[in-house]
Amino acid sequence: MGVARYKRNEKDGIEEVILQSGINVKPRYGPEDLEEIEFEYAEDLGDPGEYPFTRGIHPQGYRSRAWTTRQYSGFGTPEETNERFKLLISHGQTGLNVAFDLPTQMGSWIYPVEDAVRLIGDTIEYSIITLPRCNPVSVCGYHIRESGASPSQEIAFALEIANSYIDEAISRGLSIDDVARRITFNFNIFGNLWEQVAKFRAARKLWAENLKEKYGAENPKSMHLRGLFGGGGFGLTKAQPENNIIRSAYYALGAALAGAQTTALCSFDEAFTIPTPRAALLSLRTCELLMDEIGLRDTVDPLAGSYFIETLTIQMEEKIQQERKKIQDVGGMINAVSSGFVQKLVAQQAYRWEKGLKAGEYIKIGVNKYVDDQDEPEVDLHEYDSSTQEKQIQNLKQVKAERNDSEDTSTLTELERVSRDSENVMPVLVECCKAYATVGEMADVFRNVFGEFKEPSIF
Repeated sequence: MGVARYKRNEKDGIEEVILQSGINVKPRYGPEDLEEIEFEYAEDLGDPGEYPFTRGIHPQGYRSRAWTTRQYSGFGTPEETNERFKLLISHGQTGLNVAFDLPTQMGSWIYPVEDAVRLIGDTIEYSIITLPRCNPVSVCGYHIRESGASPSQEIAFALEIANSYIDEAISRGLSIDDVARRITFNFNIFGNLWEQVAKFRAARKLWAENLKEKYGAENPKSMHLRGLFGGGGFGLTKAQPENNIIRSAYYALGAALAGAQTTALCSFDEAFTIPTPRAALLSLRTCELLMDEIGLRDTVDPLAGSYFIETLTIQMEEKIQQERKKIQDVGGMINAVSSGFVQKLVAQQAYRWEKGLKAGEYIKIGVNKYVDDQDEPEVDLHEYDSSTQEKQIQNLKQVKAERNDSEDTSTLTELERVSRDSENVMPVLVECCKAYATVGEMADVFRNVFGEFKEPSIF
């Protein structure tokens, strides 16, 4: 997958390999490496399905259940999205990964951070009481990685975000075992294969230790790191787009070797456009090939015991902890986001990445190595249909014309009251939706109460 920094050691002619997380990879590994890091099987690894879950959360791994296959999809009208879902399901997809419209998707970024976390706490509390089978929160390290963060930063920042949500929920009197079991994660896969595998193995261990040692969780199931490991769109290139088919296959391989419960694999044309049906099906078939033909379901954690992988997992754990400490030293993630501290860390890492890419220290085939002079590649584009916008506007006008305005006004007024009185807003939001209040109207109520988040200057 070729996203490592390669430097020539002039003394002996051997290339020096430094992963994006800052780990130096040696030419060879042996028993002495595990002795040096004082590796202990029970403490650092454990059996599959047992604490600290480095080897996975299920004792039988994929022998007992295959990973869920998904494609991130949502575009145009609800009808068009529904048609794509049905196409993918008819070809064997086992889960849905819904892409919302951007205003809905990005609404945890409108309000001041403290108020946004309060709303998340409302969601968690409401779900535990009213929707006991619901997972209300998916902590997204994926977008942090896509913004330029290193693999170790991705995991570190996601864990600290999750702790902020846990702290909010516990302050309401909820138990850690109830809260933790309802938190899932969305992580990214692109870059050096070994770094990705080590990243997820270390993440499972650190999450379990975090819940047990910091919060006193007792139920082993509440210590499971559950989530989606998705093939990262940031790793794809517009140059030589067919190479993305191969890249995506290795992303899926990395997810499987790392013990993903769910994989949403990006499609080869996503650097250009919304995936075509053909490209989406290719990604689905990639996962199915790994499951049913290549042998990734044969045994649990097949890389376990490798001198290299076990050493790298411990080193990745250390790097993640170093990044977590940076956040903890400024008072936690809420303060780190409010002050712009974490945004600055990500921006600095993104700059180092781009600088390394231009210098050829990070290799991207077709971009800075094996570049050709071919014309713009031919890729089927998803053309924008202006009638879609007009149709949606007309639908909204019709809803507003047909709804009961007094019910709409009444529920929005109640929403403002409970927001100001620090009551749980979720029951009232449900009533607002039943009265056909729009997302924009509900969001404006929160704007009036909380104000808006102002992005701090980070330089």
